[in-house]
This record gives sequence, C-alpha cells and structure tokens, in this order.
Amino acid sequence: MSKARLKPVRPVSVKRTVPRRLPNRELRTREHLTEKEVERLINTVGDNGYGHRDATMVLITGAYNER
Repeated sequence: MSKARLKPVRPVSVKRTVPRRLPNRELRTREHLTEKEVERLINTVGDNGYGHRDATMVLITGAYNER
C-alpha cells in the first residue's frame, strides 16, 4: 500500500445564528385580498390559455377564505 498524501484536517466550528423572522402581523397590515383585488386577479388570469380554469381556482380559494 502506498502512503496517503492527504493529512486529516480538524473541522472549524463557527457558531452562527439565524435571524428571527418577524410575525406576519408585524410585516403586513392584512392577510387577505380585498374584493377589488380578487376581481382584478380573476380578470388577469382569464387572459391566458387556461383562463377559465385559473379564474375558477381563484374563486374557489376566495370563497374558502371568506369563512
């Protein structure tokens, strides 16, 4: 067997901290879309090739969040 040319290296441990994320209530004023924003979103997604499907998904999602 040949002699290994590599020498073992000790790992360097560096303590790092992850910054804490602020709660959503401190980042945003609200957690939902307004009725006008939903209408605008439906009109926008309705312009592509799968517009009817996409608009339906937006409606279903909006109806679920209103409860």
